[in-house]
Amino acid sequence: MKTVIHFVTSAAGFFSASPSSQRSLIIEQTPTDVQILNHALTLKHLEAKLYHDALENYTQAQFIAAGFPDPFYDYLREVTFDEITHVDYLNGLIGSSAVAECTYNFPATDVKSFVEFASVFEGIGASALLGQVASISNQYVLGYTSILAVETRHNALLRQTLNQSPTPKIFDTPLTGNEVYTLIHPYFVSCPSTNPPSPFKAYPTLKFKTPPPHKTADTVTLSAPGLFYKPGQKLYIAFITLSDPVFTDVTVIRQKGHYHYQFVIPPFLNGQVYFVLTNSNKEATDATIVAGPAIIEEANPVPL
Repeated sequence: MKTVIHFVTSAAGFFSASPSSQRSLIIEQTPTDVQILNHALTLKHLEAKLYHDALENYTQAQFIAAGFPDPFYDYLREVTFDEITHVDYLNGLIGSSAVAECTYNFPATDVKSFVEFASVFEGIGASALLGQVASISNQYVLGYTSILAVETRHNALLRQTLNQSPTPKIFDTPLTGNEVYTLIHPYFVSCPSTNPPSPFKAYPTLKFKTPPPHKTADTVTLSAPGLFYKPGQKLYIAFITLSDPVFTDVTVIRQKGHYHYQFVIPPFLNGQVYFVLTNSNKEATDATIVAGPAIIEEANPVPL
């Protein structure tokens, strides 16, 4: 029987979520190996371009002046080489069906905002790759998971550089293709018409009305511009974990003709936390997710 983990108020209860009851990664149709590899390549193209542009736009001296002393710049050069090599490797696996690089709109405007965005995106990348591990064929799994391992090291490097815990979670969080597509599609301006269509879709986007930082017990207000809310409908926030989601209640308010969605951040969340808005407190799947994911960064002491 599937285990449903609701939010509990003790650290022991939260951390006892067993990975043996792994999250059901339900999408409308199981992607093919080529689609999974192209999903990874889509992310790798973006990351390679992100780091390449940063090295083109900012000097080593600018990184040092922004508070990122040596040898961080050299580490970034290594990461850039990793990403370019991953692109070449995946292109070789996929062949003529490989997606090409797109045109992107990165939110980075200076060194610090670049490092912050790169850290968040590396976290998304790791969760995206993890989310497809169970679906890819054995013949590709070793190379695929090797890339995943390197992705997590990139994320740890950037988190530590930003004075965040490099290892904030007991288990990394898998994301479905639809959840990943929702998070990354705002950064795409256009793609070549020859690229094969993605099997994934975007949910309505969640936007913060309460600016970060966010911490435990804060009340957070969201908007969901693409969501058609039916008055009286009960909604929930589902925090995505390796196991089934952790749910908390949502209060719907109407301000100036628009619906907003409020929730209180529960304790015991750590690191880069993903959450979705759902119409069920039993599961977070294509059938129940109405908007999101969105991301909050949390730091709470471990129960030792």
